[in-house]
Amino acid sequence: MEALKPLLMRLFEKRRAFKFIIYVQNYSETDPKTHERMDLTRVTTRDLIAKYGLDDNTVDFIGHALALHRDDCYLNEPALDIVKRMKLEFNEEGKVIGVTSEGETAKCKKVVCDPSYLPNKVRNVGKVARAIAIMSHPIPNTNESHSMQVLDFSVDLSAA
Repeated sequence: MEALKPLLMRLFEKRRAFKFIIYVQNYSETDPKTHERMDLTRVTTRDLIAKYGLDDNTVDFIGHALALHRDDCYLNEPALDIVKRMKLEFNEEGKVIGVTSEGETAKCKKVVCDPSYLPNKVRNVGKVARAIAIMSHPIPNTNESHSMQVLDFSVDLSAA
């Protein structure tokens, strides 16, 4: 349940998490240049995460929400497992089609993520305005949540 709670990372933590996710996406078992001098069959997940300096909340999110581990035992296991669980799958045209975990691929038509996770797969088509509101009370009609994200997909077609 902890991994499913909203995760608000500090700026520097986002940078460390971004670097870790880029490492995972670039990692190829057959290309030692992508290993950064680490043998992920011997390095534990705890040691790999320590290299990126990720805080406990980020580690929980990665381990439980992204890699779908049920407990923290994965931290003492070889890091290759978590890297494999987090890898996105691409088709021949280079489009994301899903994610593979434990030998099973969950396929999808669309992947929604921050574009910084896939810098070579996105192009800038507009701008997004973001705002943060600090509330002194839970937000009505949100299951007593203390935070939420509101997205506005308004588009001005007059310039098209």
